[in-house]
Amino acid sequence: KIDCEGSEYEILECLFKSDQLPNISVVMLEWHYNGPQKIEELLKKSGFLSFSFMPYNSGTGMIYAVRRSPFERAM
Repeated sequence: KIDCEGSEYEILECLFKSDQLPNISVVMLEWHYNGPQKIEELLKKSGFLSFSFMPYNSGTGMIYAVRRSPFERAM
């Protein structure tokens, strides 16, 4: 679970660059201000399937992601 008031972008980028995302199975993340696109891209590149939403056009939203099965074809 990641809720770090705007630092989620830097944290996910660091986890991606250091190849640590493969050690994670599930992500529940609250994003702030900059939208979900960059985070979703990093998660997808790391083998996650994700769902995101922004309630009430509030400038924050949620991303839920799970690691794709190694037996499933890439989408």
